[in-house]
Amino acid sequence: MIGQIVERQSPLYLIFSCDVAKVIAGIDDFVCDSVGKVASALPSMSRSDHSLVWNGLQFSLCLAELPELAVNAQPILCSSMPTANSNVFSLNFADHVTGGNRLPEIAQAFLKFAALLVKQLGPDRVIWTPGNLLVDPGYFAEAVNDYAEGGAFPVLATIQLIWSPEKDGLHTEGLEWFSGQEVHCDVVKGSEQIWLRRIVRLVHDIATNGPLTTDETVADLDGHQQVLLTLKDEARVVHARIGSEMDISSTGSF
Repeated sequence: MIGQIVERQSPLYLIFSCDVAKVIAGIDDFVCDSVGKVASALPSMSRSDHSLVWNGLQFSLCLAELPELAVNAQPILCSSMPTANSNVFSLNFADHVTGGNRLPEIAQAFLKFAALLVKQLGPDRVIWTPGNLLVDPGYFAEAVNDYAEGGAFPVLATIQLIWSPEKDGLHTEGLEWFSGQEVHCDVVKGSEQIWLRRIVRLVHDIATNGPLTTDETVADLDGHQQVLLTLKDEARVVHARIGSEMDISSTGSF
């Protein structure tokens, strides 16, 4: 399963066309320019590997190879993968913070620190592996900063939204990193944009409030229908179906 693969690798990769020495100099400048807000945790064993502390959290920033899945990454507001001569750095939590991404506050802190790095270092592309997305760096940083200031969760920069071949279903890829859950939504009549808005809304609620812990019924976008959310696969999947209030109240399901 893709979730098992993602858990063994860093969530974020920064891709550079410049040489490694320039990237490392940029990391040094990033620490110096932060005026104490970012610190090196320990002397690095290698100039290309860094342990950085920000807001009490420790991160690992290391020279790396692209994950195999990146070959098929979905481009978001950018062209395809840069050349094979690119240099790549991975960003992850330090080992003792592993699993903290399932807490909304810690996950948001990771995204905020990633956006700071992206803005400072200026990579050509970023890869967000939980959703297998190849993202324009400027868009990634802007979407994360908007979220940090109280805006919407950066769904398009972190979560891949995938239609079934028959267009009768829509599901997420990458929400699991934030919550341990993915959303699967049954699709009936209506415009694709409305259905995308529905699933984006569900993603925002789960990513910012934490995983769903029990079956729930919530209001739909149009106000005349409701969304029945049912936990499946040992709570790893949130199954969403849309129906009228009468349908739900009379049967408890569809």
